Amino acid sequence: MQNALALHQAGRLQEAGAIYQSVLKIQPKHPDALHLLGVVTHETGKIEIAVKLIEKALALRPDFLDAHGSLGYIFHTLGRREEAIAHYEQVLVLKPDYAEIHSNLGNLYHELGQYEKAITRYEQALALKPDYAEAYSNMGTTLKELGRQEEAIVCLKQALSIKPFNAEAHNNLGLVFQELGQKENAIACYQQALKTMPDYIAALVQMVNQMQHICLWENIDDLFQRVITMVNNGSCDVAPFTFIALPTTAEQQLRCARQYT
Repeated sequence: MQNALALHQAGRLQEAGAIYQSVLKIQPKHPDALHLLGVVTHETGKIEIAVKLIEKALALRPDFLDAHGSLGYIFHTLGRREEAIAHYEQVLVLKPDYAEIHSNLGNLYHELGQYEKAITRYEQALALKPDYAEAYSNMGTTLKELGRQEEAIVCLKQALSIKPFNAEAHNNLGLVFQELGQKENAIACYQQALKTMPDYIAALVQMVNQMQHICLWENIDDLFQRVITMVNNGSCDVAPFTFIALPTTAEQQLRCARQYT
């Protein structure tokens, strides 16, 4: 198993999977081999088979923390949020001080629109891990959804004080300033996001939009072209109504809408 784990961690999934399978031929009810084969199977895109393997591991060992965590992650990526929550809650029964799982639950509750529950989870994560930049960033985004912009700014700035190159936090802070009508501050945040992640199209589009609002035309044609090129290359992170505000053709607008949906 140690050799398989080393191969797995090195990204040699086929070789690792073969060893897990050989273990299971000898011990068909080996929970660790079932779980890890499930993880490898998920990483190679065979999701339903992966779920069945990990569920078998849990049937043999119901208090298998890592298996609950793996199913929580898989169900989250599949959009099966209630099932993901159930498995993450089981992780916390076994390990209540698992900050990352509290944060993952916060993300799930945010996606479900249960913002107060999300904030509670982020607060629990931060109580356990005070330098958890992602939890601060996500809590800031959730506070924005509740209209608590000033608190959102504090959280997002705290996230950036911990991880200054967090492009998503810069973008989210820009969105808060945008809602407050502070267009110059919003533009500055989007610029920071793009310095960290030049292909961050959501930040680029919002920056262009705000520049148009204050008639800031410097390099605007080049920025328009960057957006259009990204959409032509398959980016799906631009809301169609935002894209329509740019000097685009009907064909480009339709492509954007199709990719977004």
